[in-house]
Amino acid sequence: MMEEAQRIMQEMRDKGCTAQRDRDGREQEDMHKLSATDQAVLNLTVESLMVSDSALREMAELLSDAEDRVHTTQALNRRGRNAVKHLEHLQSQLGTNQKRLRPVTEIIKDLLKNITNIFLMLDETKKATMGSVTKAEEHAEELSRVAAEFQPLLHNASTISDDLLSELGIGVYNSIINAKDNAEMAASQSREAAE
Repeated sequence: MMEEAQRIMQEMRDKGCTAQRDRDGREQEDMHKLSATDQAVLNLTVESLMVSDSALREMAELLSDAEDRVHTTQALNRRGRNAVKHLEHLQSQLGTNQKRLRPVTEIIKDLLKNITNIFLMLDETKKATMGSVTKAEEHAEELSRVAAEFQPLLHNASTISDDLLSELGIGVYNSIINAKDNAEMAASQSREAAE
């Protein structure tokens, strides 16, 4: 009986081990397949993570650049606002100055008109004076000729008697000479005034 029991036990062992081995083999195969699938998924996940990491790094750089640009833009905006405020202040001052300058501008325009009129009057006076100077010069030349004509007569007067001299009148000669000198002086003064 003991042999029988051993035999049954051996059979059971053989049957149980074979079935168990078969089952273990299938499970092991399934585990290998599952492990291979897990490894493939893991490899894909690693690649995906590496790509994601690279993309995240690029995104971080882009965000850093964008942040720098935002700071730069904010600084430019502040400067722009300050410049606009300054320009508005200058515009306000310019408006105030323009209001103040309007009366001054009108006064200057009036002064320029007056000065222009004065220059025109001076020009007309100069032209008129030049005409008078020319006439005075002509008159002085005429008096010089008359005096030149009387000169020989006066030289000859030394031989003429005292009565004749008193008739000719030395006073007339002196009057002619004085008139000639006065005419030349007036012509000279007129010429200077015209210049």
